[in-house]
Formats: sequence, C-alpha cells, structure tokens
Amino acid sequence: MDSVKACAERILAAHDRIDVLINGAGVNATRPTFTEDGFEMNWAVNYLAPILLTRLLADRITASAPARIVYLVTNLAFLDRINMDEIAAKPDFATSEAYVESKLSGSMFMIDLAQELESKGVTVNYLHPGNIRSNLLRDLTGADRIMGYVIRVAASPTEVGADRIVRLAASSEFDGITGAYLVEDTIRPAHPEAQNASLRKQLSRITERALKNWLPVDEPASGEAVLP
Repeated sequence: MDSVKACAERILAAHDRIDVLINGAGVNATRPTFTEDGFEMNWAVNYLAPILLTRLLADRITASAPARIVYLVTNLAFLDRINMDEIAAKPDFATSEAYVESKLSGSMFMIDLAQELESKGVTVNYLHPGNIRSNLLRDLTGADRIMGYVIRVAASPTEVGADRIVRLAASSEFDGITGAYLVEDTIRPAHPEAQNASLRKQLSRITERALKNWLPVDEPASGEAVLP
C-alpha cells in the first residue's frame, strides 16, 4: 500500500486535473501469497490497491468534474455469495473464490462510491470486458494451466477489451450513467450480493480497518462514517 500512496502523490504533483481514473491492474494469484503488509495478494491488488488509489485521488477528480471512474471486474456470475468473515485472509485458500471475491468486493465499493459522487459530477461504473487475451492466467498450474491455455486461444483480441474500456471512460453514450455494471457492451443487473446494502456496509468497515494506516486522518474508506 505504500507504493500505491507514493503513486497517488506523484500523480497529484504532476497533474492539476484528473478527468478519468481507470482501475485496471489485476492479478490471479494461484498460491497462498501475501504482500509485505500481510494482505492476501488477490485482495491487495484487485481490491485494496484500487480503492486506496481512488480515495487518495478523489478530491482532485471531483475538482475536475465532469469526470469518470472505471473499475474492471471479471465475470461475477461464478460466485454465488461472498463471505465477509474470511475475505481479507483465507486460511482455506481457494483460487477461484479469492480472485472473484476480490472483484465482487470492488464492484460493491463502486456502487457506494457512485451514490456518493453522483451529485459532484463524477460517474462511477464497473466493467467486465469479456474473455480478453491477456497474461492474467499466467500463474495457473497443472490442469488449470491447460484450461487457461484453451481460454486464451478462444479469447478476443486485447484491442477488443481496450476499446470497451475506453468507450466507458470517454464516450458520450455513457454521459450521466453511473453505478452501472457492464458485461462487454451491455448494462446488466448488479450481482445479488452487491445489491445488499448491509453487506456493503460490512465491507466498508473491513476496508476502513485494512487501509487506516494509508488513508488521511478521518477519511473513511467508504462514503459514510464508520461505526465503532
């Protein structure tokens, strides 16, 4: 998280405006791997890092309105439910759950952030760009690695995914649209767990505790005050 904070400081020092923020970095860690902060790698890279970066840049983004925030997710249909009690660190590590849960968590945060920033001229949307050729599955092993190769062969060119991301970030067709979940080119209903306000509030508390050492004082990780 120190590297994320340093990145935000460099951006703020170099740019007076931030018109678009695209949170696109991601990892699919296949073995129990932890950052030097003690966070599970999928949770750290796919969720905590973009949320911290977004929060640290939020004032500059709102000052630059109209502006847009885009967050990349995966196909969330693979997860039935999210276990908030185990999400930050999973003793019984499961690759598919750790990765998808981190992305679902991001979508839940973005729903709340969209509501928070709607009146400030900033739209917040999240996108599953489809099965796109990338190196995201590079760490798969065994039978999963073979499946990953098959998926990569059948995947759409990288440029297809890039076009969908840029359209959501810049096209006039998305003017005024916020809090939306897009699958490729179509707006879809949010995951049922993401529609649960109680779960989202629980996630905001978990996030606040995880990021308290890097967020400014009295800056909650969600748009609302954190309950004791």
